[in-house]
Amino acid sequence: MPLVSANGKKISPAEARMNDLAMGLLLSRFQAVIFNYSPTDDTLILRTAAADGESKAMKVVRYAASNFQSDPADLQMMPQLSIISYHFPYILKHASEGVLDYADDATGSWYRICYLHRNDDAGNELIVGFLSNTSEIQSIHRELTVNVSRHQITKLPLTDASSALVDQAISRLTSGEKGVLFYFDLDSYPELVSQYGQAAVESYLRQLSDVLRTDFRSGDIIGQIEDDQFIIFFSGKFTIDVIENRAQQLINLFRKVRTELIPPVACSLGVSVTGSTRMSFAKLLPKAAHSLETAKRRGKNRFCMFDE
Repeated sequence: MPLVSANGKKISPAEARMNDLAMGLLLSRFQAVIFNYSPTDDTLILRTAAADGESKAMKVVRYAASNFQSDPADLQMMPQLSIISYHFPYILKHASEGVLDYADDATGSWYRICYLHRNDDAGNELIVGFLSNTSEIQSIHRELTVNVSRHQITKLPLTDASSALVDQAISRLTSGEKGVLFYFDLDSYPELVSQYGQAAVESYLRQLSDVLRTDFRSGDIIGQIEDDQFIIFFSGKFTIDVIENRAQQLINLFRKVRTELIPPVACSLGVSVTGSTRMSFAKLLPKAAHSLETAKRRGKNRFCMFDE
């Protein structure tokens, strides 16, 4: 049977090989897998790059019937199958189309799955998709975000940059490590601006940021969410007592920061802690914010901690 393209035009064996090489190059460059699944046949077909530069295909029969469990030989041939299998129950239940991002705890790599439900010419349902390694793209995006998103006065990373940096640090947590997010603000910030003026407050913020950089480790993340709101993220094998002591040290640190015009300012501190690489800044921050509000209700220069 002659090979034909999607528009019905005949393809020579040489053209087919060139197409296959091009497909193999694309799949290899992005460590990608193309997949399609037929619920009618309960068969999953995957295609990825082969060692010779072309693409190779693999068929998994009775895929749903086996509860999406993969044969070790199949996983050795195509490790990305485990990522697809992990998400496939979700993909089956959510019709239409979707995009899923996944962080591999073991390797620290990021993957993206794009999928689409459609019908073939006979009306049978198909699920087609594409899995790609997005670690390089994620890294470039984080670098660009961090470089362009900084506070004008303190030069600390703003929310987007802080989020990218914290997410990267969380993905690198190892067994037994905790990631700790401090979220704190200056009490009565509007009154400070009204009483001392914007220029004096900006001078205070510069000094505060310099003190924070000096007091914390070079690998810790210090960011600024608003003019008067800051975050610090650090990680390690800490006990709760150590984290609480560090929180109290930060509050004590505020008592030492002063300028010619502005005396020491009180602060409130909320803390959230995680040991999961599946956590994110977007999930940690609301927990720390809730702790911050609890600390404020207890009075000035207080902290409260949320430990999942």
